[in-house]
Amino acid sequence: MTKHTYQITIGETGNECGHVYTSEHVSDTAAIRAAKRMCSEYHGDGWWRVECAGATVSRGGRDNY
Repeated sequence: MTKHTYQITIGETGNECGHVYTSEHVSDTAAIRAAKRMCSEYHGDGWWRVECAGATVSRGGRDNY
């Protein structure tokens, strides 16, 4: 299986910059799952964005930055 490099950005509502993490996953779905898991620390007050090769794969959370 080939892993792709993803940039996952996690932040709390009001923090437009967020925290950027680089990780490797076998699929977009796996990267999105990881982003949601990391965002769960904010207890519903966070947002996340997943990018691969400079393109946004998906985003979600409270404000969808």
